[in-house]
Amino acid sequence: MSAIAIVEKMKKSESYPQEGQRKQSKMFTMSNHFGGEIMREEYDIANLNPRKNPYAKTNKKQVTINLDENVIAYFKNQSDAVGIPYQTLINLYLCDCMKNNRHPEVIWNQSVS
Repeated sequence: MSAIAIVEKMKKSESYPQEGQRKQSKMFTMSNHFGGEIMREEYDIANLNPRKNPYAKTNKKQVTINLDENVIAYFKNQSDAVGIPYQTLINLYLCDCMKNNRHPEVIWNQSVS
């Protein structure tokens, strides 16, 4: 039975609970592959129950960073070994550095002229 046939059958059915709602708002007759829901064309956003994103503290920001090719190769090899995307591994490593308050040890080569 096609999705359109299922929707038409649901429209004719007396037990269709959303019949009154369907007449009040604009809806299109797309149904999911289970033959279920009819979706509205428009939603009233003002009457939704907005709430803060519970993951807002862990949201990530996309940045562009220049890394040496050997650094990228290292993390890609590690990525293949552990099955985690290399960008995630780089982020985990940097988070570990922050958590453990690690500071880079920079040694500059001084050439004598």
